[in-house]
Amino acid sequence: MPKIEIQNLSKIFKGRRNQENILALHAVNLRIEEGEFVSLLGPSGCGKSTLLYIIAGFIAPSEGQVLKDNKPITAPGPDRGVVFQEFALFPWMTVSENIKFGLKAQNVPTEKQETIVDKYIEMMHLTHFRKAYIYELSGGMKQRVAIARTLAYEPDIILMDEPLGALDAQTRELLQEEILQIWERTQKTILFVTHSIDESIFLSTKIIIMSARPGTIKEVMNIRELFDREKKTKSNPKFIQFRDHIWNIIKDEVIKAQMGEFQGE
Repeated sequence: MPKIEIQNLSKIFKGRRNQENILALHAVNLRIEEGEFVSLLGPSGCGKSTLLYIIAGFIAPSEGQVLKDNKPITAPGPDRGVVFQEFALFPWMTVSENIKFGLKAQNVPTEKQETIVDKYIEMMHLTHFRKAYIYELSGGMKQRVAIARTLAYEPDIILMDEPLGALDAQTRELLQEEILQIWERTQKTILFVTHSIDESIFLSTKIIIMSARPGTIKEVMNIRELFDREKKTKSNPKFIQFRDHIWNIIKDEVIKAQMGEFQGE
């Protein structure tokens, strides 16, 4: 039984006033197994984030359904943690208080809260910043806090919507390594939205390549079966071949998406 199963899913956003409806996703079918790290890759506007938010329970599909552990998803729940591109932290709270927030909402005993916070502060290398306020942190540190807060309440599934997109290149590469280490340590099921081909190859066991809007699945690439994770360096010839292969699939979709924007579709 898959951890997540998407069945014939479509999403239509109703147009406002005289605007036409927008078909964001069309007839998406996908199975994600427990413990997989799956990246959603595709041109801007193809519905990657929409699909992620439907799995999170924030948006209802227009047709079809999403099953988690063979049960339909109809609302948000603590079994699915979301890390956004925008940090969505509370600036008036310290690092420790932000991480603790979800635990308080779940009525976790105070002593256990402290143990859990200590664990994830150490895991995300935030030990020297636990009493700092969010406005005192760099973008990379803020995203570390956001990831720690999501991990702290132990969701089955972690949904990441371009969590590294706003970071500088050096910080982004460091956090890629750390996210990979977290996944290897926890074996959580992760669904990760990205525009970066290199990032998707480096992180994933599986890459879902999506078409321009309306988003459909162009191809499913099983990365784990191609070469060992230890060899996933960007200078590895297999890495380069795989990057070229993905770009050859996706480049026409990127052009279609750009032309649609130019024509006002």
